[in-house]
Amino acid sequence: MIGVRLDEDTERQLDAAAKRLGRTRSEIVRDALRRYLEADASFLAEARRQSLLASGADDAEAAALSLSLADADEAS
Repeated sequence: MIGVRLDEDTERQLDAAAKRLGRTRSEIVRDALRRYLEADASFLAEARRQSLLASGADDAEAAALSLSLADADEAS
């Protein structure tokens, strides 16, 4: 379990969204955090791919290396 402190304005916005969507605050925060982490992982994978391409790897090689790095990250 994680506790998060929010400023009053953010908490009011979260409460309003929860009421409007018929969801709990926890559901909204979990969904937002999941989306953030997925976007961050996608950004890191693309950054790795671009770095590999810049180093002279071809696109297929860069994609394969990016996938293997992503698999290694998930395993750790």
